[in-house]
Amino acid sequence: MGLYAELNKKVKKLSFFDLKLIQIVTVCFVILVIKFAPRIIVIKKEWFITIFLLSIIKPLYVFFFKKEKD
Repeated sequence: MGLYAELNKKVKKLSFFDLKLIQIVTVCFVILVIKFAPRIIVIKKEWFITIFLLSIIKPLYVFFFKKEKD
């Protein structure tokens, strides 16, 4: 099985909620990158790190460890 097929199989296991959590993670990551330019944004980075970590737990679990339903 090729890499694309394997990734496609894993992504199909993700629910709508998992996809929304991934979007939150992406937004937090982008804001953290922007945070390195302090004049652009004035928000404590601890908030984004916390949101990032809480949001990434379930999608990573589903992607790597959840078994497929036959």
